Amino acid sequence: MSSTIEYLENKQDIDMCWSRQTGMRNSFGKPYGRAARVFVGQHIINVRTKGNFVSHAKEALRRAKNRLSGKQLIQESTIHEFTKMTRDEYQNLRSENRLLVRGSCVSVVKEKGSIEKYKERMTKALE
Repeated sequence: MSSTIEYLENKQDIDMCWSRQTGMRNSFGKPYGRAARVFVGQHIINVRTKGNFVSHAKEALRRAKNRLSGKQLIQESTIHEFTKMTRDEYQNLRSENRLLVRGSCVSVVKEKGSIEKYKERMTKALE
C-alpha cells in the first residue's frame, strides 16, 4: 500500500521527466528533411586516403553502411587519387617525368603539337 501512495505522489515528477526526453524517441528509420534517391549500381560515397589508412577507411564505411537500408558494397578503386588513370599508369608516367602537377590533380604531358610547346610543358613538369 505504501508503494501505491509513493507512485501517486511522484506521478507529476515522472511525467516531467518523460517530457524532457523527446529528442531521440522513435527516431530509428525515420528520415527528416530531404532524402536522396539512390539507384542500383550508383556510387554513394568516394573516400580518398593514403595507403596506410585504407583499413581504417574500410572499417568506417562498413560501420556507415549498417545505418543505410538496402545492400551496399565497399570496393577499393584502382584509380590513383584525383586522376583518371590507374596506379600503374601513374607510376609509369611519373617515372618518365610526363606528369604536370596542378595542385591535387595532375595533367599528362602529351607529345602532340609543336616542339616549342612540348618543351615548355616538359620544363614545367620537370620543375
